[in-house]
Amino acid sequence: MRSRPLSLLFVLVVALSAACGGPGARSPRLSGVLPDRLREAFRSEGSGDLTKAAELYADVIRLAAAAPEDPYALPVTLAALDALVHRDVFAFGEVASSSALVDRVSADTRKKIDDALAKTDDDAAGPFARGLVANARLALAERRGDATSAGKLRAATGCVREASIAGPTSYFPVTATDEASPFDRVGAPLPADVAGPGPFAPRVKLTPTPMTPARGTSTSTTTSRRPETVVVA
Repeated sequence: MRSRPLSLLFVLVVALSAACGGPGARSPRLSGVLPDRLREAFRSEGSGDLTKAAELYADVIRLAAAAPEDPYALPVTLAALDALVHRDVFAFGEVASSSALVDRVSADTRKKIDDALAKTDDDAAGPFARGLVANARLALAERRGDATSAGKLRAATGCVREASIAGPTSYFPVTATDEASPFDRVGAPLPADVAGPGPFAPRVKLTPTPMTPARGTSTSTTTSRRPETVVVA
């Protein structure tokens, strides 16, 4: 008689074990090397070995771009790209237009860094690395005056190439922000004109305007509205 309860207990334990034996929750995986590699690059730059530092920064960007599930991947990529390409120290503004590492190394090293970033861009995984690297390569292309490469990279970053501008739409630059916009409905066809500010300008046409790099934005599907002007990009 005792064997039957024991058998039932054994079956129950096995069933519960099977029910709880599925795959565990997915959690971010640490590569274990990104912070140390970034620290090594920073130390090389501080010691004056700029060529080695540039190569180390490029390498840590490569590692971070290949490990999108690492929680350090995004901050390390941003920090390394800032040091390598984007850094601009305000205190040095009167003596240098850029404090980025690529502007303090030889032309050959700059070429190697750009080639390394291009390879990283091709192999990058995840939703962030490719756009960040493309934006850095765009900055490099613009600095060296490479219009062809800059045009291709600008498209890769999602920079707006053309926008339709209409204005003024109101004579009241403050209270006009509370008024309905002709572009409030997502997906609605773009009108040929919009309501103007008054009887002397009842309708205002939308004018397609090429966006230069300085005027472009970082997204191709943005609608922004200033009180007196409507911009659709």
